[in-house]
Formats: sequence, C-alpha cells, structure tokens
Amino acid sequence: MSMPTSRLAALAAAAFALAGCADGVAFTAPDRANVTVAGESIAIAAPGGFCIDEASTTSGPRGAFVMVSDCGLLGQPGGRTPPVGAVMTASISANPDLVAEGGDTTLDDLEAFLGTPRGRALLGRSDDGGATRVLQTTRQGDILYVLVEDGGQQPMPGVEDRFWRAFMTVNGRMAALSIQGFQGASPGHEATLRYLSAFAASLRAVNPRA
Repeated sequence: MSMPTSRLAALAAAAFALAGCADGVAFTAPDRANVTVAGESIAIAAPGGFCIDEASTTSGPRGAFVMVSDCGLLGQPGGRTPPVGAVMTASISANPDLVAEGGDTTLDDLEAFLGTPRGRALLGRSDDGGATRVLQTTRQGDILYVLVEDGGQQPMPGVEDRFWRAFMTVNGRMAALSIQGFQGASPGHEATLRYLSAFAASLRAVNPRA
C-alpha cells in the first residue's frame, strides 16, 4: 500500500532535522554512544577508524543527531592513514518505523518522493530544490542509498556538492544517514558509499531489532 506524499514529506523532514536539546546521550567509547528518541533507546556505533564527535551529538523529544568523522581528525587514536576527508551524520527521527507499514512498497514510495521538487529540497543542504538533483539510487537490503548533487550555497564551506544519503529503520525509528566529502580530500564517491554502508552495518549490528 502506498504512503501519502504528505506523510512521506513529514517523515523525511523529521529525519533531516536536528534534535533541539542534548538530553539522553550516553557516551561509552569514542566510537560508541546511546541516544534516547521518543522513549526508544538507539545505540550508535561508528565503523572502524571513525569516532563520534561528542560536541555535535544531540538527542531530545524530536529526535537525535550524531556526527562521525575520522578518529584522527577528532584527536582520537585508531584513525585511518591518511585520514578520511569526509564526515558522516545520522539523524534519528521520533517517527515510527517507515518500512514496517508496507514493506518494500514504502521504500518505493520514498524513492519516488525524493525525486520530486519537494523531496529534492529535503535531500539537499542548500534548501534550494531547484539546485538539487538525484544522480543515483541503490538499495542494499532494506536500506535506500541516494547520491545527491546540490549546486546551491552550502551551509558548510569546503564540502563537495555531491554526497550520499541513506534511509533505514533502527528500533522502530526512521534514520537518515549521510556522508559528505571535503573538497580536495574526499576519497571519492565509490569509497564514500562504502564508508556509509559500513556505518549502516554498524548500526544494524548494535541494534538487533533494527
């Protein structure tokens, strides 16, 4: 059964939004954290060589936001050589599971919605849907990956205008992951997709109900 476009828009917007406060975050290691979203505990695990940026991690009633980058860039041991010139994020929405309501059909609906002007505006970082394009979509199991190009003004200077986003569910909550390469230092789109896939796999491994 298809999901109404308005519902998809609300879910996608919530997944991209940062949480409004820093309650409910417990750091157990440089690459491990636990957040609480709408009463649901979510474990965050960074893939090998990456650590969680504690200063950028927030959690509250509306959701949680976690930023992950190379451990070496955060002053932590265990980073890669040379350091990976990219940053990953995870936005966990307080909304219920997207996939469980309709199986693969809801992923089909989400993929179609993200190709609309409203969906592209949500995918981009510049809030300019006209400057944002979906270049590629791919699936790995029940995870949707989208390669995005945003030609608008970026909120963070020095980042590439092409980046990957991923959508998955974690413990009954919608999660939007992303990886953004830095200009002149990015490992490339194939490598960034591998890193983002590793991040998604790490979330799956520490959240058995995902």
